[in-house]
Amino acid sequence: VPGPGRQTLQITRDAFSVEGRPAGWHAIERIRISPWKGKSRDASLIIHSFAARKDRIMIVRADTSLPAGEGWAARLAARRIGEWLTEAGIPYAAIDESEAGRIDAGHPSVLIFPYNPQLSPELLRATRAHVKRGGSCIVFFSSSEALADLMGIRIRPYIETKDIARWRSIRFADPESLQVPRDVYQQAWNQIPVKPKGHGAATVGTWADAFGRDSGENAVVRTPAGYWFTTLLRDDDARGKSRMLRGLIGSLDLSIWRDAARRSYEQVQRIDGYTSFPSIVASIRQSGQRHPNRETLDAFAARADAMYRHMQEQMKAGVFRGATLTGDRLRELLVMAYSMAQAPRPGEIRGIWDHDAVGWYPGDWDRTCRILAESGINTIFINALWGGLAHYESRTVPSSHTYRIHGDQLAQCIRAARKYGLKVHLWKICWNLENAPADFRGPMKKQGRLQEKADGTSMWWMNPAHPDNRRQELTAIREALERYDIDGFHLDYIRYPSGEADYSAYSRRAFEAATGRKVSEWPRDVLSGGRHADAYRRWRADIITSFVRDVRSVVDTTKPGTELTAAVWGAYPVIVQSIGQDWGRWLKEGLIDYAIPMNYAEELHGFTSLIDRQIDLTGKPRNLLPGIGVTAAESQLDPDQVIEQILAVRKRNLPGFVLFDLSKTVETETLPALERGLLRGD
Repeated sequence: VPGPGRQTLQITRDAFSVEGRPAGWHAIERIRISPWKGKSRDASLIIHSFAARKDRIMIVRADTSLPAGEGWAARLAARRIGEWLTEAGIPYAAIDESEAGRIDAGHPSVLIFPYNPQLSPELLRATRAHVKRGGSCIVFFSSSEALADLMGIRIRPYIETKDIARWRSIRFADPESLQVPRDVYQQAWNQIPVKPKGHGAATVGTWADAFGRDSGENAVVRTPAGYWFTTLLRDDDARGKSRMLRGLIGSLDLSIWRDAARRSYEQVQRIDGYTSFPSIVASIRQSGQRHPNRETLDAFAARADAMYRHMQEQMKAGVFRGATLTGDRLRELLVMAYSMAQAPRPGEIRGIWDHDAVGWYPGDWDRTCRILAESGINTIFINALWGGLAHYESRTVPSSHTYRIHGDQLAQCIRAARKYGLKVHLWKICWNLENAPADFRGPMKKQGRLQEKADGTSMWWMNPAHPDNRRQELTAIREALERYDIDGFHLDYIRYPSGEADYSAYSRRAFEAATGRKVSEWPRDVLSGGRHADAYRRWRADIITSFVRDVRSVVDTTKPGTELTAAVWGAYPVIVQSIGQDWGRWLKEGLIDYAIPMNYAEELHGFTSLIDRQIDLTGKPRNLLPGIGVTAAESQLDPDQVIEQILAVRKRNLPGFVLFDLSKTVETETLPALERGLLRGD
C-alpha cells in the first residue's frame, strides 16, 4: 500500500505460496489479511469490498515438464510475464501444468507458456482442445514437437552463442499493425530456432545485434494459433516487453484493451509522487516560472492538457485501444516535461554499474563513454574480474570468451574513459565461480576449497576461510592494481552466498581453531538454534571483514590513493547474521571509502526507508552511495521513478548514487530524462 486513501489492490493467484497440505483453492472458507508494518505511525485498514474474478488470459507455469534444477528458471519466467501483464493492466490467471483441468473449466482466450520444455499428455490434450475452441497460445523457448506441430511451427536444433553482441534485441517488421515497439531489447545467449510451416504462419520478429544490425534470424513467428518466441524473456526493457505483450495479446483478444486503457489512464495520473494529472501539470507549470526553458515547459503543459482531454473522450466513446496509445504518448510527454523541470547538482558522484563489462557497443568503448559523459555520468564500475574469470589477460584466473572475441575490456574502457573525463572502478566479483571454466574450478572441489550446504552439497563458491582461496583472490586484485590505471576497486559478492553456507569440513576445523570450541555435532550445532550458532555467525562475519582488511592493505600498498568501495545488501544489520556482511563495521573502521547499498525498490518509501535506516545505523552519510535499481531483477524503474529516488538521495546530502545497470533501457530512456534536468551539464 503506497499511501493513504481509497485504492484498488489486485492480488493474483501466483502471488501466493502454499504452507503444509491444504485442501485446495476450491475449499477456502475464510481469508486472513495480515499487513506488514511500514513506518511507525498509527494506521487503519478498511476493506470496502472484496471480489474474485475469472480471467481470459492464463499463464501456465511449468512444474512437471522441467529438467532437473530448472524450476527456478520456470518460476522466474512466469513471474516476469505476470509482472509485465500487471504493468500493462491485463488481468491474468496463473496455473501449474499439473492443473490442466482448469484450462477446460476456465475457457481462457490466450494461454501463455513462459518456459515449458515439454507438455504432459493431459496438458497437451487440454491445449489442443483450447485451440480447437478458437483459443490462442503464446509460447517461449519450448522444445515440444507436439506443441510446435499444433502451433504450425517446425523446431530446429538448439543453438547458443558466446558472443555477447550477437542477439541483443527483437525487431518487429510491422510494429504498427501489432501495436508493439519496433525494437524490444533482449540479451539472449541461447535459443531454439523455429521455422513457420503451414498456411498463415509467418515471421514477425527477427534478431538484431548490439549495433542494431538485423540478422534475419527468426525471433517471433505468428501462426493462426498465436505466437512462438525462440528464447526466454529476460529482465531488461520492462516497459518494452510489457507493451509488446499487450500488443500481441491484444491482437488475439480485443477485449483486453478496455483494461489496458484503464491502466494507461491510471499511469498518466502518477508521475513522481503525484497522484493526479492536474497536480502533475500544475507542478510543471510552477517549475516553468523559474526555468530557463519556460516557454518549452508551458508548451508541454498545454499539449498535455489537450491529449488528456482527447484520451477522456476516447474512453467515453469506447475507443479503448486508441485511448491506451494516447495514454502512452501522454505519459512520455509528462515524463519529458517533468525531467526537464529538474535542476542539476554539481560535484556529486554519478556512477553506473556495467555488469556485462563491454559497454553498450562491444568493441567500441569510445561510443559508450562519450554517451555516458554527455549524459552527466562521471564514474563507471566495470565488472571485469570474477573469482574464476577475467575480461582481460590474467596470470591468475582464466580469460573469458568476451576477451577472446572483443579484446581487453578493462584497458579499452580506461582508455575511452580518460578521453571523456570518466573515472573507472574495477568491479570484482569475489568467491563466485559459477561462470568459471570447468578445468579451473574442478580441481578446487577436489582440494576441498569450495563451500558446502548443511547436507554436504558443494557450491561453486570458494570458501573465504581457506588460505589458498584468499591468496588467489588477493593475487588477482594486486595484479589488476599493478597493471591498470584505475581510480577505484569495487568489491561485490563480498559475503557468503546465504545462510545455508558454509558447512564444509574445512570451515569446521577453522572455526574450532579460531574459537577454541569443540563442535561435537556438525553441522547441527552451528545451524540456527544450535549451541554454537551465534558464535559461528560471528566467526563468518569476522572472516569476511578480515578479507576486506587484507584488500585494503593490498590497495594501499600497491596503488595508494585508489578508492575502495563495496556493493552491499541494503538490509543492514540483519545481513550480518545471514550472509556475514558487516559493512557498517567496515565503514566505521575505515576499511572502505564508500559503501554502495543495493537499495533496489520500486516504491519511493521503500527506497527512502532503507537509506534512512542505513544513515542511522552507520552514522556515515558521507560514505554512502545508494544503488538505484533501474533494471535490476528486484526493481524496474521508469525515468520519473529514477528521478524521485535521486532527489531523495540529494535531500539527505549524500555524496551521490550509482545506477544499475548499463542496459539499453538506461541508454534510451533513463539517461535522456536525467540529462534534460538532474544531470544537466555542470
